[in-house]
Amino acid sequence: MKLVLLTLVQSALTVGGMGLIGLAVGGKPLTISSLVAAIASWQGAGGIALLIGSFVMTTVILSFARLSVFIPLNTAMVFVLTVLFAIGVHGERPNAMMLFGLAMIVVGIGVVASQR
Repeated sequence: MKLVLLTLVQSALTVGGMGLIGLAVGGKPLTISSLVAAIASWQGAGGIALLIGSFVMTTVILSFARLSVFIPLNTAMVFVLTVLFAIGVHGERPNAMMLFGLAMIVVGIGVVASQR
C-alpha cells in the first residue's frame, strides 16, 4: 500500500509538472526567447518545481521498491492521471475504446500492486 500511495503522489507530480510546462509553452514555436519566457512564467516555474518533487519521490520510492513493480505501476498511473488532466484542464473527451483501455489499466494497477 505504501508503494501505491507514494507512486500515486509521484505520478501526480509528474503529470502536474508536465501539464504546467505544456501550458507555459502553449504549442508555440520554441525559440530561446520563448523558452526563457515559458520558464519564467508561473506555469513554467511551477512545472519545474513539480518535476523536481517527482524526482525526489522517485528517489525515495527506489530506495525500497522493486523496479519490476514500480515502473509498470508508475507508467499506468501516469497514463490514467494524464487522461484525467486532459479531460479536466483541456476539455478533451475520450472515446469509448479509450475509456475501456483506461479501465483495463486500472485493473492492471490492482494486479501489479497486489504483487509482493
